[in-house]
Amino acid sequence: MKALPLYLLLFYSVPAFSNVAQPGIWDAGGAGAFFLLHPEDSLAFQKIQMVQELVKIQLYPGVAVVKGVYQMHNPTGDTLVLRVGYPLNAYYDPSDTYNLMQISFDDLYDLRVRVRGKPVKVALDSMDVSGFGLEDASEWYVWENRFLPGEITTLEVQFMVNTNDATVLRGYDRGKFNAFIYLLESGSTWKQPIGKGAVMIQLMGGLTLEDIQGVGPAGRFLVDSARNILVWKFENLSPTSEDNPVITYGKRIEDFSFEKVLLEIDKVYYPAIEAMNHQEILASDLKPYEFGDPFDPGTRKGSWLFGTYFFLVAFGIPLLLIIVGIWLGVFLYRRYKAKRGFISRKNKDR
Repeated sequence: MKALPLYLLLFYSVPAFSNVAQPGIWDAGGAGAFFLLHPEDSLAFQKIQMVQELVKIQLYPGVAVVKGVYQMHNPTGDTLVLRVGYPLNAYYDPSDTYNLMQISFDDLYDLRVRVRGKPVKVALDSMDVSGFGLEDASEWYVWENRFLPGEITTLEVQFMVNTNDATVLRGYDRGKFNAFIYLLESGSTWKQPIGKGAVMIQLMGGLTLEDIQGVGPAGRFLVDSARNILVWKFENLSPTSEDNPVITYGKRIEDFSFEKVLLEIDKVYYPAIEAMNHQEILASDLKPYEFGDPFDPGTRKGSWLFGTYFFLVAFGIPLLLIIVGIWLGVFLYRRYKAKRGFISRKNKDR
């Protein structure tokens, strides 16, 4: 019986989880419009208005290629100079609509910026910047924008991100999809609202609408099913986290090599997104389409397994005590009966 306390201790030593299955999309490839970096620029930021925003996204298995074209208006009589950038190795964790959705900004591969049609030098800089729910955002791609009085300045940005590492969690269900989010709300630092804009998502590399697991925000996107294109057009929008497009699609590729993809960036990927005719797409006959929930992991296996596990944790110890108690009672009763029988035989022998 000396082993009983050790046996009970083993069951009471089950680790306590703080909530290992927080719902949301974790480690999705993410991007957005440029972030404000220097607090001293904040007053100038609210003077510049994004009068038009056009975002083209091409999704491949494991990869997203992004090109943003932004028309920025300086209505003042002054030349305004602003420093903006994109974060690396950071996480975005919004607190409202998409709560507990973590988007990784691991890197923006081959980031290229043009202002007024001319390439702009982009530097990698270290700085302590907080805002927009960003965490650990100490490394940034940074460049400087000069906005002339009364001018509408065109900025073009393009890059690639890895979408292959995302995990969708709900309860204890776990789905491994490709996932991408565009932080439309990062444009809220400019003078509001955004005049007009469009987000266009084209499925590439053999992907079709049937490969889409889910799209948010719900009800915003129309589709051109013949060309596997999703389109959301908007006007006079002051974006919040409720407006951030998010899409989960395909399945995680276990032996995926992003390095091989980068070797084809100028031969395949960037020419393809340059050839994406936004005027033709916006003028096409777009239809409503019912997409699934991007936060649906698509499996119930995890819930069953973890539910069984936590049932055993919660009720296993009481059941064990009952079983041990019954066994101990039977054991002691048998010893008692055996002892009584031994005494009876001993008395008879006398």
